[in-house]
Amino acid sequence: MEKIIVNEIKIPKTENPILIGGLPGIGNVGKIAADYLIEKLSMEKVCDIFSQYLPPQIFIDDEGVTAPIQEI
Repeated sequence: MEKIIVNEIKIPKTENPILIGGLPGIGNVGKIAADYLIEKLSMEKVCDIFSQYLPPQIFIDDEGVTAPIQEI
């Protein structure tokens, strides 16, 4: 397995792009803050990043169990 996999969904043409990272951690605060900004700014996901370097954890919510991925 590759160490890092980038799944490009849509690469928009941008000028001076800014990346805001909201990584999951204690209380999932970073992810919640990033999700809030995505919703309020009407942003679209452009890629997913899968990595063996992410901490081993899962998320459980109303939709079921998922592994952590980085969505950009």
